[in-house]
Amino acid sequence: MNNNVAKIIKETELDLIEAEKVIKETDELLQRTERLLERVNNQESR
Repeated sequence: MNNNVAKIIKETELDLIEAEKVIKETDELLQRTERLLERVNNQESR
């Protein structure tokens, strides 16, 4: 049983690492989107 618990903990750690990567990628995409929206807004206000 201890082996199963250790396996689940390891899988959970890997899932968390993957989730952190996805969150970072999402954050980067949001920042790029914000910059693009700012550019569009700047062009519209000219």
